[in-house]
Amino acid sequence: MSEQIELKSVTLQDAIEVTEELSPADQLRLIATLSDRLSQEVEETLPLPSVEVPDQEALEQAIALYQQEEISLGRAAEIAGITRCELMRLLKARGIPVTVQVPLAEEMDKRIAAFRARSR
Repeated sequence: MSEQIELKSVTLQDAIEVTEELSPADQLRLIATLSDRLSQEVEETLPLPSVEVPDQEALEQAIALYQQEEISLGRAAEIAGITRCELMRLLKARGIPVTVQVPLAEEMDKRIAAFRARSR
């Protein structure tokens, strides 16, 4: 998204119209960004239940592998036996940065084009 749009108040229809002008890859990035920001706001305003970890040793191993970038966030959650959101909360509580890997716009455009071609 190279163009900055400054809006003070926007309707849902306005947002949809602006979004439709973006490439499919930029639309996905926008969705991911909005989802992340909404998650942060919800987390800051609502009390979240504590995370029950079935296997503390598996959790520690998963976190170590995640920090070494050996596995993804989703795989680490799977190893720990908890959800991705629960793992993200635990990482945040420990001060461990959460990284989400997003493919380049060109790569996403290729994937979307290939998907659409298969769907026809």
